[in-house]
Amino acid sequence: MFEAVFPFGALPADDVARLCLTTLRIDPAARVRLYEKEVNQRAMCREAQRRQHFDVEVSGYRLEWSGVNNNDLAFLNATGTKEGEPLALVSSLSEKMPLTTARLYDDEYEHWQNAHDPLQYDAVGRSMEGLPMKKNDLPPPLDKMIVDTSRNPGRRILRDGYVEAVGHRMWLGSEFFRRVPGTRRDAIISASALKVTELREDLLDIVAHDEPFIDSSTADLQDRLRRLLFPTTAGT
Repeated sequence: MFEAVFPFGALPADDVARLCLTTLRIDPAARVRLYEKEVNQRAMCREAQRRQHFDVEVSGYRLEWSGVNNNDLAFLNATGTKEGEPLALVSSLSEKMPLTTARLYDDEYEHWQNAHDPLQYDAVGRSMEGLPMKKNDLPPPLDKMIVDTSRNPGRRILRDGYVEAVGHRMWLGSEFFRRVPGTRRDAIISASALKVTELREDLLDIVAHDEPFIDSSTADLQDRLRRLLFPTTAGT
C-alpha cells in the first residue's frame, strides 16, 4: 500500500484526482466507482471538488484523498500500484504541492500493529495472548483494558504536521525537514543501513529493506529507522 502525506489544503481535491489519473495513465473513458456509485471521470472530479475528498476505484486501483485539519495533514492512499508507479506519483504530486513523506507498507501488518481494541481481535478470532495491555483511561462505564501498541515497531501516529510511521521504501519531501523536529538531512543521507538517493534538492528516496515490513524479524531495523527519522518523538 502507498501513502503520501501533505499539508492540509495543499491542493484542491479535484486537482489531486486529475493528477493521479494522469500519472497512472488511466484511460479517460474508464468508468469510476466513487463511494460505491459508478460515474465518469468528469463527474468524479466535480464531486471531489464539492466534497474536497474522494474514495474511488478505477482500473484496478483504489485512490483515497482525505485530511485532518486539526493536525494540518492531508493523505493520499493508493492500492493496486505497480512497479515504478509510487515513485511516479511522488514525483508528479510533489511538483504541485509540498510533500512531507510518502511510503510503501503492508496494510495487514500495519493494521494489527495499531489495533488496540479487543473487539477488533474478537471479531476475527485473533488471539491477544502475550500482548501488552493497559487501561484506556476513560471514565466508567467506558473504562476497559486495551492492547498497548505504543512500542510496536509498525505503529502509526498522527503528529502535528506529520505522520510518524516507517516503511521499507520511503520518500522525504521539502516539508519533512520543516515539520519534523530534530531530524537531520545529513544523518539520513549518510546512514549506512539505508540506500538514499537525492532525486531532487527537496526530495530523498530511501530504501531500508527489499520487501515490506511484515513481522518482528525486521523490528530492529524498523526501530532504528524510526529513531533516525523522528528523533524527538520516536520514544513517546
